[in-house]
Amino acid sequence: MRAKNTIADKTCLFTYTTEQSSDNEHMIRVDSPFRDKWQPVLLYCLKKYWELRQYGFAVLIMANGEYWIFPKLYPDHGENKTDGAKHSEEILIGQINQFLLHMGINVIRILIYTFKSPCLWRSDGNVCCTKKLLEQTHDWHRKFGISTDVAFTEFWGCGPHCFKDLTYDHVSEPSSVFHSYFQTCVFKLLSKDAAKIYGSDNSENENIDDNIKRANDKLLKLGQKPNPRTAEEHLRQGQEVIDSFKLEKEINKKLLDKWSQLVKNSALKRIKQKITADYNSRASTHVYTDIMSKLGENCYLKFVIYPKPSSKAKPTSTQPNRSRQMAAQTESGSAGGCFFR
Repeated sequence: MRAKNTIADKTCLFTYTTEQSSDNEHMIRVDSPFRDKWQPVLLYCLKKYWELRQYGFAVLIMANGEYWIFPKLYPDHGENKTDGAKHSEEILIGQINQFLLHMGINVIRILIYTFKSPCLWRSDGNVCCTKKLLEQTHDWHRKFGISTDVAFTEFWGCGPHCFKDLTYDHVSEPSSVFHSYFQTCVFKLLSKDAAKIYGSDNSENENIDDNIKRANDKLLKLGQKPNPRTAEEHLRQGQEVIDSFKLEKEINKKLLDKWSQLVKNSALKRIKQKITADYNSRASTHVYTDIMSKLGENCYLKFVIYPKPSSKAKPTSTQPNRSRQMAAQTESGSAGGCFFR
């Protein structure tokens, strides 16, 4: 399954991942063996490094029981590079490869943590991180017998813009696969947009009838209220306010058109966010569980959701027993395609 760019293609992909997801999301969890191996060092690193942005680090378990920690690093967005951006996972893969050249026979297991899950598709045409991890972990397992766990906290999937081309018509059409979001998604109206439409800064609102001005003022207040509602509820509420002023039919229509546009803009932003989040979660879960299922009993690559540290937990300066820290300076990159099959 490959990522496509048209709305029709994305609709098909959305439908497919929805049908395939069922309860699969609950299959990628922190199981007991994972927790026993990584809990102390992972908690130490997360408490030390935690932040709400993309970053990654790696931990290697050595045959003598030591942990080797590759410290936190961020993606390199490639502003000053000719070969484009490097994701956190790519940089860590390069560092680990350099380490394994000299110490591979002494490593028994690898943990890679990335705040956002490994990507399934890249707009720059480079191979996605999920495919790179599959290829690299196979190589590490073949050469050194090493298994790898990839932990993450939030889903990334195909990124936050994969449904950017969706329109209000796509989601509000009753036959659309996205229509349930239109019916159930609640949101606040965009207060800045309301101010632009109904506020005094809008030149169209100068020299207007007092009744229209009062209607605008009431719609502005309504648009800036922090009350989340569905699109249909917002539309109905605006209609009731406009009707209450008993204005001429043409004026009513103009006011309603402006209100409808405000609702559409506000609705589409929130609905696309929700659709994108659900799609990325389902698509990632489907791909990761498919990989682990196909690898079978000899599964050398596992993907695990790891929750954020408790807000009550405070960072500790005490490292797990027998841990070492290092920072290798390498890069890894390749070009190619997408992981969806």
